[in-house]
Amino acid sequence: MYLLEDQFWLEDFGECKGMGKCGTCLIEVIKAPNLLMDLQRNKSNTLKKAAVHHQSIRLSCQLFIDHTLQDAILKIYEPY
Repeated sequence: MYLLEDQFWLEDFGECKGMGKCGTCLIEVIKAPNLLMDLQRNKSNTLKKAAVHHQSIRLSCQLFIDHTLQDAILKIYEPY
């Protein structure tokens, strides 16, 4: 989340500053099987409150920049 906020200056992005409560830092996992399997760091209640039911959506504030992101393809989620 901080990387995206720092690089792209997205308005209304990451309102709770990484607490996993607001649901404003949503990303779509295009490619990264490890991220799709692990929902324990992604607050499932926050995703439900944000009316997100797609399995590939995650909270960027709950992802760490480490080896699990190698070769991952992520996209900032924009609900329509």
